[in-house]
Amino acid sequence: MERAFIVNTLNINTALSAPTQAVPLLLTVSYVHPLFSALVGGTFLGMGVLSLARHNASVGGIGVVTLWLQRRTGINA
Repeated sequence: MERAFIVNTLNINTALSAPTQAVPLLLTVSYVHPLFSALVGGTFLGMGVLSLARHNASVGGIGVVTLWLQRRTGINA
């Protein structure tokens, strides 16, 4: 992976860590139906990962491996 990918990934992870830590302090949710949370949460997570991949970044983990395999083999992720 090239330097731009690494820099983008580090910037994204740094930018996401502060708001993620602040959410429990600002928002209290007493109940969410499991089906709703699965559908909406999965949709938002999928859209976010796709958006990052298209802008040459990742939040780490399997996303990095997937993008590396895509670039190495040419198989579209």
